[in-house]
Amino acid sequence: MNNCEQNAIVIVRNNDTDWNGANFLTINLETEILDLSDFKATLNMSGVIKEFDDLSSGSIEVNLSAQETKNLPPFFNGVLNLIDSTNKVATIESLIPFEVISTVHNNAIATEPYTLNFDVKQGGETILKVNVESAVSVEVGTTTTLPAGSDATVTNSGTLNHLVLNFGIPQGIQGVQGETGADGQSATITGATATVNNTVGTPSVTVTSGGTEFARSFNFDFRNLKGEQGIQGIQGIQGERGEQGIQGEQGIQGVKGDKGDKGDKGDAGTNATITGATASVTNTVGTPSVVVTSGGTESARSFNFAFTNLKGDKGDTGSDAEVTHENVLSAIGYTPEQSMTIQTLSATDSITLADNTIYNGGEQTALTITLPSVVDVSFLCEIDFTSGTTATTLTYSNTIKWVGDDVNDNIFLPVASKRYTIICAYDGINYRFTVRGVE
Repeated sequence: MNNCEQNAIVIVRNNDTDWNGANFLTINLETEILDLSDFKATLNMSGVIKEFDDLSSGSIEVNLSAQETKNLPPFFNGVLNLIDSTNKVATIESLIPFEVISTVHNNAIATEPYTLNFDVKQGGETILKVNVESAVSVEVGTTTTLPAGSDATVTNSGTLNHLVLNFGIPQGIQGVQGETGADGQSATITGATATVNNTVGTPSVTVTSGGTEFARSFNFDFRNLKGEQGIQGIQGIQGERGEQGIQGEQGIQGVKGDKGDKGDKGDAGTNATITGATASVTNTVGTPSVVVTSGGTESARSFNFAFTNLKGDKGDTGSDAEVTHENVLSAIGYTPEQSMTIQTLSATDSITLADNTIYNGGEQTALTITLPSVVDVSFLCEIDFTSGTTATTLTYSNTIKWVGDDVNDNIFLPVASKRYTIICAYDGINYRFTVRGVE
């Protein structure tokens, strides 16, 4: 609606000449220098002049009747004059832009919120602050479809200061019915295949169609359906090995039969659809596979995908071992001859791990562990601290692999009143932290 290059106060022009107008524009005057009760004002809007004799409130309320908007040009700048008691005139012009649009049924009001602020200065000092703001807003109400051939309508169900415009739009006249199209060729689904890979990651499936649009086939390529390998469990007692059974003899292959005669051409089929698809997966370990079973009819086909052996192999159970400080260091390749740097921790500390370093703390309130950016497989360090009557708050990367005391589901949570030793190592792929706690 606003075609000005800048925002403007929009005035709607109409033919309702008996309407008296509403306050659509407020000009606020703020000054600590002037006595506004000594001034009068005029506002010239392209020949429509409004006079204001009392400025003591610091506010000018402006309205227009529909008749006053009749001859306004599309775009103009309002001119505000301040007149003192000696009839001296101060003119403020080209600062209040207006835009005028035409309508038949609406009142002459500002239809878009607009705010303008400027200062009047004398000798470099601001003597008057002017704020111009339109007080009317527009909201789109309902849109009603009218019978074909009716006139379009616009009604206002709101107030003069908040228009709610309801539109009536005539329905278009129904067009002539088109000619009947030719019969389509019957289509069939000739088959479906599926593959699944033996990788771990974000599950996805790629569906590839083959054949023709009237004899369609589908291939489903499933990827990354295999679950991640679980944490190695405790090694169980090995059972006795059973005796190997005797291999049976292979049977003789039968003679291949003659190829049968070509059958008669079948009747044209009906259009085929896929009515649905289901899938199941077993909780077993082995070579991943999928069996696709089709159901329904040739023209209303359904599919079932039965996945087996997607579960990862269970890790071997580890043998019982005594977890001591010395055993853990020995298991990860530490020898007493290595020179270790000792760093003392504060009660609330944040450390970036360094190779061949022992971080020795007392009663630790909080500790933040940051992994180094570059390491090699010989990386080794140790963290010692006491979790006091209030358990230590520990912050660390979720890429660390934890084992040992007070570790559950790869999460280490210190408990209160316990001394901990953490051995930190890097195996070339993962950081592996081993925890030993002593009450």
